[in-house]
Amino acid sequence: MTELDRAICMDIGFGNIRAGFVCRDAPRAVFPPYIGRPKIKGMIIPGMKNVFVGDEAVIKKAILKLSKPMDRDVITNWDDMEILFEHVFFNELRVEPENQGIILGEGCFNPKQNRRKLAEMLFEKFKVPLMNSCPNALLVLISSGRSSGVVLDCGEGTSSSVPIYEGCIIRNGVRRMDLAGNELTDHMDKLLKDSGNTFRDRSLVTDIKEKTCRVALDFERELNEECSGKNYELPDGNNLCIRSECIKCPEIMFQPSMIGMDLDGVHKMVIDSINSNTDAKMKNKFFENIILSGGSTMFDGFSERILKELNQLAFDNKVKVVAPPERKYSAWIGANILGSLSTFESTWIRSEEYAEYGSGIINRKTCY
Repeated sequence: MTELDRAICMDIGFGNIRAGFVCRDAPRAVFPPYIGRPKIKGMIIPGMKNVFVGDEAVIKKAILKLSKPMDRDVITNWDDMEILFEHVFFNELRVEPENQGIILGEGCFNPKQNRRKLAEMLFEKFKVPLMNSCPNALLVLISSGRSSGVVLDCGEGTSSSVPIYEGCIIRNGVRRMDLAGNELTDHMDKLLKDSGNTFRDRSLVTDIKEKTCRVALDFERELNEECSGKNYELPDGNNLCIRSECIKCPEIMFQPSMIGMDLDGVHKMVIDSINSNTDAKMKNKFFENIILSGGSTMFDGFSERILKELNQLAFDNKVKVVAPPERKYSAWIGANILGSLSTFESTWIRSEEYAEYGSGIINRKTCY
């Protein structure tokens, strides 16, 4: 078995962890990065563990205090991050990490010191023989079969616009805002409360959002039209009718001022990314290759609306928006493709190199 055959691909997101093996069609494990501990310290229940992870933590949330080891997309609790890695290796993938290479997807705003800490954890705690990391935006572009374009990623914690030309991230054009799935769920919760429906279970509100919402092509017109509504079956069997809430919720991605946020919409963020570059050839390439990724771009009508808004701002430039159906997992798919390439073997950071140069090697030897 070669080094590449043993490689693990892992996308660490604020909404979900996705992990699996190179040369597989889909991640084997997809779970929320929750860590759950008993609400009452010292509480002893037969069979009760001290720590629960992922879906198991969510199921037992009534008796647990849930937390995530990251703030938005930046890791802040390294002890809990270690627990997540243990869960991935030993429970989800059932592998011995000392036999595995690992490719990590990371956000463009991941601090260098965090990259070093990840290297320290993987090499020193888990004894992995090989590792490397790559920006999620570049992985998304790879998954689309392109080397140039703008990746508009709207996940759970952040939304970002990242221009990439011939495989190189144009750093002065990278844009980000803290308006994403988390804020959409907050807004949906408020809209439901305003209509007389209060739910204590946030995961239920998230599910309602994901299954009933759509993006309006013309928000003002559709808001004034009579809406027949969309039914959602609640866990108790009753039906909840979602009316104007279904377009009001995702509209904040285009009009953040609706929830009091002093931000431009995602479409203007993309334009700002592109216009940060003055090279006409590059700008044309960017306009013609706008790639959507992330769960918060999955709403019906999102790609059509972003295309409409960009066309109004792009003057005479031809605009093309690419919305892969599997874009929830595009970063993981890109890592899978990258890890399967024979050329990737030379970019691995090996445990011997780590031992010689220390964790700083992760910032000097990258796969991009």
